[in-house]
Amino acid sequence: MQNNELSILQTINEQSARFKLPSNGQKPCITAILQHHVEEGFRNNAIHIVSCDLLNRQLLSLDRVEEIMHDFNHQMKPPLPPKEVSSIVKSASKIMNNGRGRTYGCKSTEPLIVDNCLGLDYCPFYQKHFTNINKSKKGTIEDLMR
Repeated sequence: MQNNELSILQTINEQSARFKLPSNGQKPCITAILQHHVEEGFRNNAIHIVSCDLLNRQLLSLDRVEEIMHDFNHQMKPPLPPKEVSSIVKSASKIMNNGRGRTYGCKSTEPLIVDNCLGLDYCPFYQKHFTNINKSKKGTIEDLMR
């Protein structure tokens, strides 16, 4: 495992505490995005991706996600205007994928996710939720990974 990968894993609890999120439900790729000082050209996507995960997978309220994203926005270079952050979060709450809220994860081609992926062998989220998928017969990996 590379130093960056280890750093991402070590910061899951730190980021979860900062944003008051459950550490056991946090995806390392989302944690990595939260820990970076996102620069111009990536800010909107970063807020959108994290908002989708918090709203649609962790089922946080719109108000709570907006609060977290405004806090996250302060570490961006330069920060987005507050109205734009709110607009991105509200937009993320409306995006659906196969009738369910959109999230980003292991199959995503989104550069912010791909660049912050630990790899399936090292990702505790993937290992916890998808390594026994073939044994359960309750659905396919396509059903679970959206």
